[in-house]
Formats: sequence, structure tokens, C-alpha cells
Amino acid sequence: MTKINFDDIINSITLFEYKILKPFYNLYNGYLTRPQAQVLSLICDNPGIFSKDISILLGIPKQYSSKIVQKLVSEELVVNKQGLKDGRTQPLFPTEKGISLLNNQINKSNNYFYERLQKLTSEESEEILNAFSVLHKLLKKI
Repeated sequence: MTKINFDDIINSITLFEYKILKPFYNLYNGYLTRPQAQVLSLICDNPGIFSKDISILLGIPKQYSSKIVQKLVSEELVVNKQGLKDGRTQPLFPTEKGISLLNNQINKSNNYFYERLQKLTSEESEEILNAFSVLHKLLKKI
């Protein structure tokens, strides 16, 4: 087994953050903060998720995730519905407006990254796409 160099991993994550994630969240043009965009994305990917689960998945305090959810509800990007099993719980669902905003951002992001990939050779583009595919598969396991 190859020895893990955590400095290289951290440097790669930092580069990924700078080259990939930061531009994606900047595409919201101030409409949503990065944490708000992350929560909206999580709700769109997991309709019916609970606020407490959001705080666990994102590693943020429950109070903070609740404030973010309140903002998304006030912007009509998310709705909370009374839970079927427990009336005190409120599962969260994206609205059409929320889904539309997220899809718009994803399209802008795809265009942005497509432009970046044009700077690479076709072999390099294929290599990076394969690497992301492997990374995605493995990260889902942890």
C-alpha cells in the first residue's frame, strides 16, 4: 500500500476548492451565501431531509442550519411541511423556484468548467473526468 502524504492531499483539496468550488459558489452573484447554496443543494438532492440532518452532514451547529433554512424559506426556495410521524418535525422540500435557481447555477457552472477543460488536451480532459468519477465513487463510501 502506498504511504499517504497528507500534505499532498490537503494541497489537492485546497486547489480543488480554489479552482472548482469557489467559482461555483461565486456564480450565485450574492443572491445566496455559500452555506445557503450548500444547504439548498443538499435539500434539492435529498427532498424531505430534516434540519438536524443538514447540520450533521455539513458539520455546522443546528442553530446555524436553522437560520439558513429560515432564509431559504423566506426566499421561497424551500418549504417545510409537518412530519407525518411526528408533528414537531418538519421535513424540508425544495420549491420550483429553488430547483430552478439550483439548476440555473449548475448550468452556469457546467459552462464555466467546460471552458476550463478546453485548456486541456482531450487526453487530459478525459483523465480529469475519470479521476473525478473514481473520487466520487470512493467518497460516497466514506
